[in-house]
Amino acid sequence: ERAIPHYHRSALVAQRVFAYEEAIRLLTHCLTLLAKTPSGSARDKQELGIQLALAPMYRITRGWTAPELERVVDRTLALCDTVGDDEQRAEALYGLQSMLVVQARLERVQLVGEELHALYQQIEGEAPPLSDMMLAGARFHLGRLDEANDAFARILTSSHEAQQARHLQETQGWNVAVHTRAWRAHALWCFGYPERAIRSARDAVELAQSLEEPFNQALAATYLAMLWQMGSDAPAARTHAKEALTLTMELKAPYYRAWAAILAAYADASEQTGDKHIATLRAAIEEFKATGARLRLTYYLSLLAGVYGQAGRPEEGLEAIEEALVHSRDTNERWWDADLHRLRGELMLAAGRDMQDVDAALSRAAEIARGQHAQSLELRVHLTCCHLYTRGRRAEEARRALAGVYRRFTEGFDTPDLQAAQALLAGRG
Repeated sequence: ERAIPHYHRSALVAQRVFAYEEAIRLLTHCLTLLAKTPSGSARDKQELGIQLALAPMYRITRGWTAPELERVVDRTLALCDTVGDDEQRAEALYGLQSMLVVQARLERVQLVGEELHALYQQIEGEAPPLSDMMLAGARFHLGRLDEANDAFARILTSSHEAQQARHLQETQGWNVAVHTRAWRAHALWCFGYPERAIRSARDAVELAQSLEEPFNQALAATYLAMLWQMGSDAPAARTHAKEALTLTMELKAPYYRAWAAILAAYADASEQTGDKHIATLRAAIEEFKATGARLRLTYYLSLLAGVYGQAGRPEEGLEAIEEALVHSRDTNERWWDADLHRLRGELMLAAGRDMQDVDAALSRAAEIARGQHAQSLELRVHLTCCHLYTRGRRAEEARRALAGVYRRFTEGFDTPDLQAAQALLAGRG
């Protein structure tokens, strides 16, 4: 009984110097010793503290959806029901919420968020903006871009940021200031602010580097790599994907390594569309799924579909799109739906499908993008339409629609999509 607190404190010291495996070993030893002590509420309270300390260690070293982490979260919540206080329950619920986000169980995130708000109101009188971090991310992936961006902005201007961020870093394993900037960058790009998006993502990288926090460095680098890929800047996307993969392997961040591996495999496959590279990309996606993670799966499958299209295999591309749309319907992860339908239209055309079906897919893509205020995706749909409809009334309609979206942009005119739009409107495309 006297030894357990010393092992616990040793684990916290190990955590502070990023010796995460040693921290896990020490905390696990605490649980082994604790099992030899008399049962009762005193032991349960001690176990609760140990389990709460274990959660961020597993999140960092095994991933956001690892079975070890899920067991710890379940046990922590059970202990909170009997011996935990409000602050401990809030900490456990926040951990549950982050796991649900990465599992793409997005509707449940809202329910947990409501419970968190109620707890914070009891503890502090009101819920601090930082408590909405995971909820903001979930809303982004649900396609509710306005709500998500507003929440991200509130978090970054919160007067509670420094104190709350330190607390979240200690109890969850990640830095909210880094994560918010990285995640918001993707929302800003979708909105049609590519320059602001890159600044936000780079700020996240620089902040993580200045804090010298390995896990957050891996996180920020991977978000930045994906942002370059979203913007169709192939050289930058390739460079950053390879850098992110190297960094995540070096820093032993398995979730972000699996994510970066998809981006790096796509960079190779889009340059050389042979069977080997396509198989590597498919394997990287399957490896990601094997971790239990599902968030952004629609996006990853769209990369696979695009490569199949480049390789002249549109039917296989359509199968990947269908898999992505099934995932979207099952989880309600809707943020990338517009591009899925745009790609579906392109692939149907390449496969010789009925032109009415192609038109319907592209119309659906434009409708979704407008409804979500996803200006970058709306521009991309109309670019596709301009390439598809080259003569007659449809060509004029496509050109007018592209011009209308292009005029709404206020920045990013040197990015690939906007340069392509400018060339088409100038008659050079």
